[in-house]
Amino acid sequence: MSLSLDKFQKLLTTYNMLPLRFYSYHDRIMLAEVMSLANADLFMIYISKDYNFRQEPGYECYSLKRIHLDEKGDIPSKYASKLDDLAMDEYYSKVNLLNTDKMMDRSINIEKELIDDYRKKILVPSSEESMSVKMRDMLNQLQRLDRCVDSKDYSLSIMTSCLIALDPEHIFMIKGRDIKEDRMYIIVLSIETLFKNVNYISKDIPELNNGIQKILSRNHQSHMEKMDDTIDGMIQIQDRMHTSVDKVTRYNGYISKLTGMLEKIKLKEANVKQRRRALQEKTSGGGFDKELSVIKERDSIERDEKWCQQTKAQLYDAIIDLHKKTRNMSLMIDKLLFENLVMMISIQRNMSIL
Repeated sequence: MSLSLDKFQKLLTTYNMLPLRFYSYHDRIMLAEVMSLANADLFMIYISKDYNFRQEPGYECYSLKRIHLDEKGDIPSKYASKLDDLAMDEYYSKVNLLNTDKMMDRSINIEKELIDDYRKKILVPSSEESMSVKMRDMLNQLQRLDRCVDSKDYSLSIMTSCLIALDPEHIFMIKGRDIKEDRMYIIVLSIETLFKNVNYISKDIPELNNGIQKILSRNHQSHMEKMDDTIDGMIQIQDRMHTSVDKVTRYNGYISKLTGMLEKIKLKEANVKQRRRALQEKTSGGGFDKELSVIKERDSIERDEKWCQQTKAQLYDAIIDLHKKTRNMSLMIDKLLFENLVMMISIQRNMSIL
């Protein structure tokens, strides 16, 4: 089935949704990042091969490169992001000082002998290996959070500015993006689900995100309680974690307030449209266009329309920014608390055998 991006965008716009950017794999559009205009929430649409979406001019599109991870079962590689041990001291010997006889032997190239001690290959991990470490870390977190979304229509993914983890088999690097640790979770649905649930998506996505946020918040509290029981003396770390959790709560409060403001703007916008229709009806018979009251009302309507559009755009940007900050912070708190809790318990168990 062939469907152009223009038609796809028109379909989404009809149902109060806006595609922000697309992601292609092997020159085929595979993912669309979409914003709900009802609440400025983000979600991802997975587009199967059946629809044969191709890149088109005028759309923001990024190419994906698939990353294959090997299986490592040991705890350090699972929960700690660290480079491989290169055994530097063993691999790189010190410069061997030549003995006196060798130094006096004119047949030996002293310079070559000394330089040969430096002829060692430096094993620098490739960018893809470094990316694999980050991706494995994201995948571990995704597997822990996967049960949050118990639905055949929706799934959960984690992404950063340069990485997307859909599931253990579908993990990608976004080409042309800077490497940043700006993690966020995002709901994914198939294009078939979009067609089936198009009237309910604007309601389903916020409910799912709120549910995930509640689970994360509950886990934050649970992990912090375990940390309190494990290490009573780490007051400073606990204070920082509590402050971060409080910041997430504060951000969620800001989102709620901004969403309420957005609803008020929409009501004002509806009122302005009603005034526009009333003015059109008044002037439809002719002869009123140049009346001072009509001119003033038209100018007032145009100013209000412009203000509503500008304010709505600012609110959308602010809400999206807060969503990203909240989710990034929530995931980072979850990551740090979980990993440090595992590490602290391991330390405690190891110390108990002394």
